[in-house]
Amino acid sequence: MTKTIHILLLLLLSVAIPATAQIKVQAYTDTNGITIGDHVTLTISAENPGNGFVLFPAPDEIAHGNIEVIAQTQDTTMDDNGKVLKINQHSTITSFTEGVDTIGPLVVRVQTGNDTAMETLWTEPLLLAVNTVEVDTNQAIKDIEDVMRIPLTFKEILPWLLLALALAAICVGVWFLVKYLRKRKNNVTEPAKPAIPPDTLALEQLEQLRVEGLWKQGRVKDYHTNLTDILRQYLYNQYDIDATEMTSDQITDACAETPDISAEQNDNLRQILQTADLVKFAKAEPQPWEHDRSMSLSVDFVSNTADATKQRLLQMQQKQQEKTE
Repeated sequence: MTKTIHILLLLLLSVAIPATAQIKVQAYTDTNGITIGDHVTLTISAENPGNGFVLFPAPDEIAHGNIEVIAQTQDTTMDDNGKVLKINQHSTITSFTEGVDTIGPLVVRVQTGNDTAMETLWTEPLLLAVNTVEVDTNQAIKDIEDVMRIPLTFKEILPWLLLALALAAICVGVWFLVKYLRKRKNNVTEPAKPAIPPDTLALEQLEQLRVEGLWKQGRVKDYHTNLTDILRQYLYNQYDIDATEMTSDQITDACAETPDISAEQNDNLRQILQTADLVKFAKAEPQPWEHDRSMSLSVDFVSNTADATKQRLLQMQQKQQEKTE
């Protein structure tokens, strides 16, 4: 009987161990003490994720207290068979307040295998000491030295003369160019935004991309590039967000300030863009369900944000009519 109980306990423990037990998440900085305004790199590593999807903390999740996030990058280490051994996120952070700041614990979400649920892992908290510049108060206060004026020589003036001549030549060239373009203005028409609603256009393009099935043909990078290009163009047409010229983080930051885009939809957009970035820049190979998930999240993003915009405009019209009545 005792042996049977031990066997049952071992079976229960093996079932209770999550799929992400093999994945190790850690956070560290290249130094634990800086002077006010100096930069320090915070690295968050996910070891042995296989080909799973890893969602690292966004800048606003790291920037707590006096910590400010300046930039973020990612890199991936892979073996000869294309298996991901480690994914790193590097965040450049700083602080302008003296004291000791706590970084974390930070949340890293991991999705492995065919399971669509995200496993949540936590990093250990870190401490960062921020020091001021030491001033020797025992030294006497000295006056600022007067500026010494030295006569200019022709050799020093010559570069400025050449620069002035170059600027004059540029101004003349610009004047002739403007005059030439004005003559052709009547023959040039500016490109207009699409006549059909932006959400209708985006949904049609997404359906066409789904039917083409580029990732099934081995064209994984083309599939995710076209998918994100459709969303970038939709954001420009619908909300005048110049997403085609922005990075993924800049896009989600701009969307966070748009009332019609909820936090949930912005998080879905971040997942789509991060998956595409891993494919384009880290040469990751997502699982088949990840391709379908990116398409499904894209359709939901366009539909839900467009509905929110239409609802807001309808409410504005109703309020306007009530005022006129």
